[in-house]
Amino acid sequence: MPNATAAMHRPPPPDEAIVTPLSNHMDNTPDLAKQLFDEEVAVLEAQATIKTFIEVIATRRVKQRLRKLSKAGFAQRAV
Repeated sequence: MPNATAAMHRPPPPDEAIVTPLSNHMDNTPDLAKQLFDEEVAVLEAQATIKTFIEVIATRRVKQRLRKLSKAGFAQRAV
């Protein structure tokens, strides 16, 4: 029988230890990095049965998305 308390528990929002390196990746804003990270975590949480490595996988996916945005010429930082 699933634990009701575990289903109600939400992980804390990403801290600076995750978002800051992502924002520095390819010179992006912290807001963009946090938004992409939150999106990836939400998708993974909805799909995953084992949630141990969600942050690791989300971080990798955000880096991939940032690379694609960079290649497409997306302006990461406001001047």
